[in-house]
Amino acid sequence: MKSNMKKLMLAGTAIVAVSAFSAQAQAVDLAGDSTYGTTVPVDAPTAGINIDLKGSNLTINNTSNVAIGAVTDTGTPADGNVTVTTSAAADLAQTIGSIQTGTGNVAINNSALDGNVAVAVTNGLTVGGTLTVSGADATTADVVTLTVGGNTAVTGTTAITGGANGGGNAATTVTLNGATNTFTGAVTVTGGAGLATNTGNLVLNGATNTFTGGLTLTDGAAASANLNVTGTTAQTVNGNIAGDGTINVANATGVTFKGTVGAGAGEIVIENGGAALNSAATFRNTVNVASITLGGAGTGTNAVTFDTTTQAFTVTGTVDGAIAGETNNVSVIGGKTLTQGTAWGGVTGTIDNVNVTGTGTVLDS
Repeated sequence: MKSNMKKLMLAGTAIVAVSAFSAQAQAVDLAGDSTYGTTVPVDAPTAGINIDLKGSNLTINNTSNVAIGAVTDTGTPADGNVTVTTSAAADLAQTIGSIQTGTGNVAINNSALDGNVAVAVTNGLTVGGTLTVSGADATTADVVTLTVGGNTAVTGTTAITGGANGGGNAATTVTLNGATNTFTGAVTVTGGAGLATNTGNLVLNGATNTFTGGLTLTDGAAASANLNVTGTTAQTVNGNIAGDGTINVANATGVTFKGTVGAGAGEIVIENGGAALNSAATFRNTVNVASITLGGAGTGTNAVTFDTTTQAFTVTGTVDGAIAGETNNVSVIGGKTLTQGTAWGGVTGTIDNVNVTGTGTVLDS
């Protein structure tokens, strides 16, 4: 009897072990437009639930913020949309493993209700339609954020818009940490109304960032539109950038801009947050902004390089350092002519070095 009991116990242990290892995340198919935490089959989600839109729309609000696994769409047609928005006067924080829509859209906002909205996509974000991230609440200091850990690809247009709270602190920020971020449609970043802290922000930390349809930065009635390029390894920005917003480069390894930058307004700041941190940017195409500023605080080395290897071009806008105490360098390379559309170094006089190198390289002032 003892021997049989031992065998049964061992068998039971084996069964438990197999059960533990065979457990899988909940996976559901939508049968119609659904609200997460309310509509069957997403009314009682468990952590890591995988959701196939099957061509239906999914709304995520304050009803439930249980972590979601993968959101996909294998419907015919695969045109389901994903919306994350507040439905109550409370903050909403939602983690999603990944999102891949067919031709559907993704929208993230805080509607007209009080509450911060924070969406974290752990892995990749692939949107076949449009991506909209906005602060719609004009009465409270609520921020809207989207942070993506993996690669991002958006086929349609992308719109990022700051809030409009009269008391400020209603910024909208999209942060992309994936190695490759590709936008086929036009991208717009727009500052908000109310106060200066209601900014619209796009933060790029990945190595390769492509704006096939262009990127436009438009300051709002009170707040700025910002492109912040802040990676820790070399970064490239492909595509043309227009508008009157601000480009902030904070990368010691360097950021290379291959398209045209500016349309007669806006500013570029090459500075890495103070102390002894360094920052560098290289431009390979026409630059037309109000100003290019090197540094801003601390004792670091800041550098801007104009590379004419592929073409001669013109740089319009003042080029100057922000303060004494930093080292601010300007280089012209590439073997062709760079034309100064505006005098350099006339604002604070804190450019330390201007270097023109390479056979055939000309700086024409």
